[in-house]
This record gives sequence, C-alpha cells and structure tokens, in this order.
Amino acid sequence: MLKSVPSAIFCCGSDFSILEVNTQFCDLVGKSRENCLGNSLDSILPEEMAEKVTSSLSTLANGGACSEFELSLKNEEGDDAHFAINLQQIDGTETRVERFVGSLQDISHLRKKEGSLIAEHELLRTVIDILPAFIYAKDTDSKFIIANEVLAGSMGCGSCDDLIGKTDFEFFPHKYAIKYYCDEQEVITSGRPKINIQESFGFDENMEPMWLNTTKVPLINSSGEIVGIVGSGMDISKQKRNNDKLKELQEIVDNSHSCAFLLSSHDNWIVNFCSNTVSIFGYEVEDFSNRKIKFLELVHPDDVENVSNETIDSFNRRLVNFTLEYRIRRKDGGYCWVEDHKHLREVCEDGSYLFQSLITDITARYEVKQERDEMEIQLRQAQKLEAVGQLAAGIAHEINTPIQFISDNLEFLMDSAKDYVSFHKGVVDQLDKSDPIQGEIFSKLEKLAEELDLEFLSEEVPMAISQSLEGAHRVRDIVQAMKEFSHPGSGDISQEDINKAIRNTITVARNEWKYVADVETELDESIESVPVYIGPIKQTILNLIVNAAHAIEDRVKAGEIEKGKITIRSRIVEDSVEIEVEDTGKGMSQEVAERVFDPFFTTKEVGKGTGQGLSMAYDIVVRKHKGKLRFNSEEGIGTTFIIALPLTVE
Repeated sequence: MLKSVPSAIFCCGSDFSILEVNTQFCDLVGKSRENCLGNSLDSILPEEMAEKVTSSLSTLANGGACSEFELSLKNEEGDDAHFAINLQQIDGTETRVERFVGSLQDISHLRKKEGSLIAEHELLRTVIDILPAFIYAKDTDSKFIIANEVLAGSMGCGSCDDLIGKTDFEFFPHKYAIKYYCDEQEVITSGRPKINIQESFGFDENMEPMWLNTTKVPLINSSGEIVGIVGSGMDISKQKRNNDKLKELQEIVDNSHSCAFLLSSHDNWIVNFCSNTVSIFGYEVEDFSNRKIKFLELVHPDDVENVSNETIDSFNRRLVNFTLEYRIRRKDGGYCWVEDHKHLREVCEDGSYLFQSLITDITARYEVKQERDEMEIQLRQAQKLEAVGQLAAGIAHEINTPIQFISDNLEFLMDSAKDYVSFHKGVVDQLDKSDPIQGEIFSKLEKLAEELDLEFLSEEVPMAISQSLEGAHRVRDIVQAMKEFSHPGSGDISQEDINKAIRNTITVARNEWKYVADVETELDESIESVPVYIGPIKQTILNLIVNAAHAIEDRVKAGEIEKGKITIRSRIVEDSVEIEVEDTGKGMSQEVAERVFDPFFTTKEVGKGTGQGLSMAYDIVVRKHKGKLRFNSEEGIGTTFIIALPLTVE
C-alpha cells in the first residue's frame, strides 16, 4: 500500500525516529530506506520542514487533532517548492502516543498552475473591462455570472458585482427584457449562436433610439454541456443614425442628377461612401469598394493641388460649406467639369477631416460659359482689329496720295534724265571739232563735263531714280496690302482669292519675319476662289506666320541658326483647299502639343502674345468654316500647320 500511494509516507515513534517509509519518501529526501529507518526526522527532513513537522507532531502528542497544512520552501535552484502535509497518530493510549504517520505531497506544480490561472484571470478581467464593448456571461436562467465595467456603467450600476445573480428584468422595461431573455434561451436550447444582431435597448436623453450590435454564443463546460451564454455588444446608436442619414441622403441623391461622396482626408481622400448616381461618370459603386479607387485619383492632374489645398485650407479656417469647380476623369478616360458642394461633417481625433461632396456635372454649362467668354474675347479682338483696320486703312489712304505724287515725279525725273543724257550726247555728236569755233565749244563742254563728272552722273542718277522708284512702288504695295488686309469684308461668307490674301498677309507681317527668316511661297495658281469669311481667315494666316517667326527667333537668339525659313503653300486636296505654314523653328514638346489649342495657353514670355492666337484660329477654321486645323511638330526641327478649308458651303 505504501508503494502504491503517490505521496511521500513516513511512520515514526513518539521520539520522532523513523519506523517506516515508502519509496516516494526516499526520493523526496534523497536517501535510501536503510539510511532513513531508525534516524530522527530532524536529521532526514530539510531543516525548516523538520522543525514544522516535529512541532505539529508534538501538538498531536499532547492531544491535538489531525494536522493538515501547507509549507513553502526554497529548493536547490532557488525556486519556491510547495508541500501539502498531513499528520496524525495511529495508536497509543489516552496518555501516551505510540506512533505517528505523515504524508508529504509536492504540490508545486499545482500552485504554479494556480498562479498562472490567477494571472490569466486578472488579465482577462482587465481586457474585458477596458474593451469599449459590453461583455458578460449568464447561466441557464439568464442570470449574470460575469460582467465588465462598461456594461455595469451603462446599466446604472456602481460596479459589475452589482449585476451578478440578477437578470435583465431588473434593469430594462419588460418588452426589452423579455426579448433578450427569449433570445438567450433560444441560444441555450438550440446551441446555435446569434452573431451581429442589431437590437434596440431604449432611448437616450434626447429621445433618440439606442441600438446595440450583439453576439450571443453558448457557454460550454469541460463536459460539453451548455451551462449558459457568453455575450458581447457594442453601442452602434451613432453609427446607425449616421447610416440612416446616409440612406436618406442616398435616396435623395439617387433621384437627382448629382453624385454624393463621403470622404476622409487621409491618403488621396479615401472614399467611405458613394451614391449610385456615380454612374453619371461611368463608374459603379463597386469600383470604390475596398478602397480600390481614391477620390483624388479621379481629379485632373492639373487640378489636384488646387482642389486639395483649397479644401484643407477651408476646413482649417472652419468653413463648414463651400463650393469648388474642377475636372474629374470619367471611366472612359475623358474629363468633365464638375461643381462640388463640400460639407464638413467631422474633425477626427488624428486631425483628419470627414466630409461629404455633392458633385454635379456642369460640363455643358461650362462649355456654354467658355464659348460665351471666347465669343466675348473674339468680339473684343474683332472690335480692336476693326479699329486698327480702320486706322490702318485711313493711314494707308493718307500715305497713298503722296506716294503717288512721289512715284509720278520719279517717273518724270527718270524720263527727264534719259532725255538730258540723250540731248548732251546729241549736242556733242553734232559739233565739228575741225571748225575752230565749234572745236572751242566742244572743248569747253568736255571741260565742263569733266568738272561736273558728267559721265558718273549719267550712270548713277538714273540708277538712283530707279531705286527710289522701286522703293516707292514697294511702299505702294505695302499700303495696298494694308488696305486690303484691314478690309473686314462683308461679314458673310464670300468667294475670295486665297493666294492674294496670303500674299497681302505676308507683306503686312514683314516686320515680324524679315530679320529672322526668309519667306518662300509655293502657291497653286489654279486655285480661283474659296468660300471663306475673309477677315478671320487673314487673321488666322497672320497668327500662324507670326508664331512661325517667333519660333525661329528663339533659335536665332539661342545661336542655333543665323536665319530660318518660312514656307507657305496652297493646294487643292480632294474637296478642300489646304494652306500650309512650315517653319524651321524650335518645334513643340509632347506636353506643349497637347495643349496648343487651349485658351490662354502660351509658351511665350510675359507680355508677348495673348495665349488666344491658336485657340481663335481653331475656332475660326473648325467651328466657323467647318474645316480642319492640324499640325506636325518635331522639337529642334520645326512645325507645320495645315489649314483645310472646304470648297463647298453646306
């Protein structure tokens, strides 16, 4: 029997000498049975244990009851060792004890496990008390057996202990308590959990309904029996109210022509919500699920910085509502103009903003406004050109009359000079040198001609008059070109000599190109007339020539070339007349080429150009004449613009 008992057993006499031990005792004290028998407990047991055991045995010998106690010692490794000790007498008389029996059981592992369980319990208790959710456990009668501080506080209790042993009927109105009870009993009876169930639990001080998201699962013991439930809940009243408002907002927006977004200022504006009307931009709500697309990724790259900065700056200034206009990308890749009404909903603890955007596509309205603005610009430009044209026509008219006088007088002087030379030669040839009188006259004439250098004058005067006459004719041509260029036309489309318009425009623009380029023309003289609004077309050709001259001027100033070339061609291509303006300027980069027809876009230095030349040219050719305006450009090589004007009017 001693060998089969797991505890260490010893038997001793009244003098505490050992009479019998089992193997487990020998293992505990580290001695053999032979070394234990007959020796005193004081010499066998550890000192502290021997002192406690012999003291307890003395108490038994004096009539004390059975002694049971625990003893903690330090083992050889310095760790705590725990023993459960039981001592009792086994025979003797009323006045004399014959023998004692004692059991020593090492319970260190039990105490260690118990300590771990206590620590785990304290940790679990701490965790459930700091969680913002309601945590509890109930028995099969739906009485609380565990609850955390959050639940106790929400139910008006001073501590969780005030809940233990009580039911919901003591805290909630009957209609709520009976529902909770039935749900819990269903879980206990069926063994099936209820997960993420929304349930009402009364009203707050503002009479707003309060809601919980609850989970209830069976509480199962080590035998597999259901002995209650474990539940958790989270107050979702605010979230549910927000969701309800969002649903209302979504219903309103879904029946409108606008799209609503709920955005966070984090990381390119995370999309927390978007209405179904996002389809007006070609997207589906699913495109924004799991944050696949972030809102600023939709904004036109040129607008991102301004939209982001304006929004954050407005929120920093505590503006709750404001409006922006910018471009966003449709799903098909195109861009549209939108009007964005922003509303600040919340400033988060981390300093970020939660806000909503109600976005309306205003592309049509913007295009109308842009077209109106362009028309106003063109009207002002046309009025300015008309005024300049009238001034130029008046100046040209005033210049034309004296130039005509000069030309006529130069023609007269040219004829007179020729006649004078002929007269002098005739007189000299008629004189008889052998005749003394005529010979003397001849000598005097020769001497006078030599003094006056008449031979030189006879050659140079006609040449000077001829050059002056050529200059006068050039001035006349320029004046005539100015008069024709400045003529606005009838305002209606008419058949015009396009080659003549090109030549006049080249003449008028001469001051722009004569120092930096040579102009060559390759005009198809078989072109008779073209139906055009002649004033706008001349303005378009002028803009292209001036732009070409400026592009070449940049290369000349940079020292890349001494002088460039502008080549202007006209030709018939199928049912259109094409006018081509080719230059050897600096060409355009891909970025510039993509924006070259945008209003107010220019690469010229401040004060040079208006940024309207090419956008107006595009409007004149494409919209007004139903033609085409295209270009080819290569950086460092040059650019060619091609105007295609239809030969027939629709």
